[in-house]
Amino acid sequence: FNYRHYHLSAGMRPNGALRIFMNHTFGDLIDYANARQATVLSFNPGIEYRLGRRLSMDIDHTWENLEVGDGLGLYTANIGNVRLVYQFNRRTFVRANAQYVYYERDAGLYRDEVDPRTKKLSGQLLFSYKINPQTVVYLGYSDNYFGFQGVDLTQTDRTFFVKFGYAWVL
Repeated sequence: FNYRHYHLSAGMRPNGALRIFMNHTFGDLIDYANARQATVLSFNPGIEYRLGRRLSMDIDHTWENLEVGDGLGLYTANIGNVRLVYQFNRRTFVRANAQYVYYERDAGLYRDEVDPRTKKLSGQLLFSYKINPQTVVYLGYSDNYFGFQGVDLTQTDRTFFVKFGYAWVL
C-alpha cells in the first residue's frame, strides 16, 4: 500500500491565556477494515483558553473523510472534544472531559456489515492527588452512550474507579 500523507499544523498564541490551532492531513492512507488503499482528508481546529490562574478549557473538532477507489466516500467522521481542568494546587486537580463522535458510512463499501450512521457520547470526571513525586491517587467516573441508525443515544455503561500509582525507586 502507498502510505504517503501530509500533515500540516499551524497555531498562534495571541496572548498568554489563548492558543488557537489548526491541523490538516491529506494524502494516501490504508482502509484497515477492508484491507485496501484509501485517501484521507481531515481538518482539526481548536482553542485552548486559560480562564484565570487555575481553570483552563480546551475545545477542538476533527472532521475526517476517507475515500476508496475512484473517489467513493467510505466514511465521514465528526469528533468534538471539550475539556475543563481546575488546578487546586501543584498536587491536586479535577478534570472533566466530554467527547461526541458521529460517523456516516457507505455500508456497501465495507466487507463486514456496518451501520450507516453511528454516534457516541463519552464523559469522564477525574480527581487526581499527588501524595509525593512517586505516588498519585486517581478517583474517577466515566459513562458512555451509543446510538445508531434509528436508535437514539442510549447509555451503555457507567464506571467508577480508583487508581493508585507508585514508582519503585531502586
